Amino acid sequence: MTLALGPSDIAVHMLPMYHIGAIVDLLLAPLSTGGGVHFAHPIATENLRDALLSESCTWMQGVPTMLINLAAACSDTELAAIGRKLRFVRSVSSDLSAERQSELEARFSGIPIIAMYGMTETAGQIASNPLPPARRRPGSVGLANGAEILIADAFGNPVETGLPGEIFVAGPTTTPGYEGVPRIDHFVGRWLRTGDTGRIDADGYLWLTGRVKDIINRGGEKIAPQEIDRALMAHPAVAEAAAFGVPHPSLGEEVAVAVTMRRDCIVEPVAMRAALAERLAPHKCPRRIVVLDTLPKLGSGKIDRNALRRMFADSANAAVEEEIATPLGKRLFALWCEVLKRPHLALDDDFFDQGGDSLLATTLMLTLEQEFGKSIPANLLYEAPTLRQFEQLFDQLVSPPYEGALPAPVFSAVKSAMTGWGGRRTHSWSLVAGHNGASEGQPFFWCSAGVEQWQHVVDASAGDRPIYLLRSLSGLSVKSAANTTLLAEHYADEIMGLHPQGAIALGGFCQGAVVTRQIAENLRARGRTIALHVVVDRRFDTPDRLPTVYFWGRDNVHSGAAVFTSPELALPRLHPAGAVSFNLDYDHGDLTAPIAAKTIMQRVTQLLASGLQVTLVESCGETPSGDDVMASIIAPTPFWAAPGQPLQLDVTVRNSGNTAWRRGPHKSYRLAARWSNLDGYPRVLNAASVDLPAVVLPGESVALQLPVAFPERGLPMMLLLDVVDEGVFWFHERTGRSFRRLVLCKGLPRRAAKKFRKADAGD
Repeated sequence: MTLALGPSDIAVHMLPMYHIGAIVDLLLAPLSTGGGVHFAHPIATENLRDALLSESCTWMQGVPTMLINLAAACSDTELAAIGRKLRFVRSVSSDLSAERQSELEARFSGIPIIAMYGMTETAGQIASNPLPPARRRPGSVGLANGAEILIADAFGNPVETGLPGEIFVAGPTTTPGYEGVPRIDHFVGRWLRTGDTGRIDADGYLWLTGRVKDIINRGGEKIAPQEIDRALMAHPAVAEAAAFGVPHPSLGEEVAVAVTMRRDCIVEPVAMRAALAERLAPHKCPRRIVVLDTLPKLGSGKIDRNALRRMFADSANAAVEEEIATPLGKRLFALWCEVLKRPHLALDDDFFDQGGDSLLATTLMLTLEQEFGKSIPANLLYEAPTLRQFEQLFDQLVSPPYEGALPAPVFSAVKSAMTGWGGRRTHSWSLVAGHNGASEGQPFFWCSAGVEQWQHVVDASAGDRPIYLLRSLSGLSVKSAANTTLLAEHYADEIMGLHPQGAIALGGFCQGAVVTRQIAENLRARGRTIALHVVVDRRFDTPDRLPTVYFWGRDNVHSGAAVFTSPELALPRLHPAGAVSFNLDYDHGDLTAPIAAKTIMQRVTQLLASGLQVTLVESCGETPSGDDVMASIIAPTPFWAAPGQPLQLDVTVRNSGNTAWRRGPHKSYRLAARWSNLDGYPRVLNAASVDLPAVVLPGESVALQLPVAFPERGLPMMLLLDVVDEGVFWFHERTGRSFRRLVLCKGLPRRAAKKFRKADAGD
C-alpha cells in the first residue's frame, strides 16, 4: 500500500536472496499485485545500470551504497534517462543523509527517493516515507507502516515525543521470539527491542540515530555514530562514511571515522575535521579520520562497524584534555586535586588509580559533607570513581531541597541510599524508579534495601510488566516505625500519580515487605484494589485483608518456615482475602540471587494470571495479646552437653493467662525450643516442638516431654523454651518473657565453665 504497486509495475531485483528485502519487498510484494520482477544478477553495479537503461522497469530498491555506486557509474544523461523511466527509488537498510538524498533526486530527474525502515523480525517494513504528493522528510525513514513503534529509554520506559531512545516494535508481523533464546533478552512485554536507536517527531516521523551496540561511550558521553556519519556525508568530497568507537586509556572509547572519497576528490583529514567542528559538538568530533578505498560491508549492504573497530583498535589513543564546564565540576575538581595532592586531573582519571585510598576517600567525603551540608553515601566514590561520573551522581544529591510531606531527613536518607539505582524518576523528589514502562502488564512495585536485591527481580520479570523499585529504611539511621509509616504514605502518593487506576501488585524483601504492606493498606483505604502482596522472608502476626504470597528461606528469624513447624496453618486467620506460601531452599542472603528471584517472579506471574486458589474464611479471627499469652514453664535442664547430644526434657507448662488455649482448624499451640549464642544471636530457630493438648484452660498445667539435641558446636549455648501460637508468634515476642537456661559444652575450659555457671546462677 505504501508504494501503490500495481500490475504495470516491474521491480529491479539486485539483492542477495537470503535477505528479507529480496524475498518480501522485491519478489513477493510486486508479484502479489500482479506486477513483475527483473533480476539484475549476478550482483554488480554494471548489471544494475544496464537493467535500468534497457528494461521496462518502474522502480528499484537498494541500500545507499548501491545508489551512490550507481550514481558514480552513470553519466548525468544516463541517470536522467533512468529517472524518467522510474516512478520512485526506494532506499533501505542504512542511513541516507538528507544532502545525499537531495543530490541523487536531482540527478534522477526529480523522482522521489523513498527512505524506509524495516527488519527481518517484522517481515519487512516498519516505517516508510509516503509517495508524493504526501510529504516526505529527507533524513527520516517516515511514518509507522506495518508495525507499531515505541521509543524507550535504557530501562524499557517510553520517552516523550522528540526524545531519542531505543526503537521498540510490535504488531501481527513481529516475531514472537527467537528459538532457544529467553524473551527477556529481546522483549519488554509485547514489544521487541530492535537494537536500533531513534526518535519520533511531533508529526510521527521516525528518525534513526544508530544502533545500541554501536553507541560510542566517550567518558560517559553517549554518542550516536549516525549523527557523525551524516555530518561527514554533507561534505562534498565524501562518498561514504562510518563513525565507530576505538579503545582509549582513560575515556574508555574515543571517536574515529573511516571515509571513502568521491572520484577525483582529495581532502586532508585536518581540513575535514575543521569542517566537522562547525556541525558537531567538540566531544563528538573524531580524533582520527582514516581514508579507505572501500568500507567493509555486511551481506545486507550495511557498513560493518565491528570490522572497522578491529582494523583500527589501536588508534585514537592520544590523551584528550577537556575543560570543566560547570561551577560544581570546578569545585569538585579543586577538592579532588587538594585531597590527592596533584596539580591536575583529567575528568576520567580514576580516584584510586591516582593514589586515592579508603582514608583519602573518607577525607573527601567528610569535606564535601561539611561544605555542602549534605549526607553523602559512603560508597558513592566507589560507584563513581572518576570526576566525570562523580559529578553526575553528586549533582543529584545537591539538587533543590525536598519540600514534600515526608520529613526531610528521611527523604534525604532514602534518596542518598538510592544513588546509582537505575530507572526513571518522574520528578526530582521521586523515590520510585521505573523499569519496563513500555510493557502493558500489571505494574509491580518492589521494595528492598540494596541494588543487588532489585536488579535480579527486574531481570527475572521477563519484561512482561512495569517494575517500580522502592527503597526501605533498612540499614539507615532514620529507620523507625513512625518513619516507615510516613515513607509508605509517600510511596502511596507516588503510586497514585503513576497509576491512578487499576489493580496494584506489590511486595518486598524482608523489611521491604513491611513497607509495602503499609503502602497496600494505604492504597486500599483510597479505594484501590490490591491484586497481590508478595512477602519474601518476612512474617506478620497481625491480620490484614491483602491477598498474600509468602516466600520463606531457611535460616532467618523473620522466616515463617525457619521459626515454625507449620506456618501455613495460620495463613487463613491472618489473611482472609487469601494467602499461600512457598518454602525456598535458600539462606536469607541468597533469596535475591538470580535463580531465587527467577523462581519468585515465575510464581508471582502465575498467581497474578490465575489468582490465589485458596479457600477464604469469613473473618480474620483474633490473635491473643497481653495477658492472653502468659505462660509459666518449668524444665530441669542439664548444665553440660556434648555437641550433638540428644536431651530429653521433662517440661511443665502452665496457662497463666485469662484465655483458654484452644486448637482449631487454623490454630494450634505448641511447646517449642530454640538455641542461641550467649549474646542472643539465634543458632537454631526451631530446634524442637511438641503439640499442646486440644484445650488448656486458664490456670491449667500440662506435663510434656520435649526431645531436643545440643547444637553441633563447641560453644556454650542458651536454651529457650516457649509456647508458640503456630504460624503467628512465640509468646515471648509479645511479653518479653520466656524460659532460658545456659547449657555448657563438654570440653570447655574449667575457668570459663565456672564463670558461665556463676553468671547463670546470678541471673
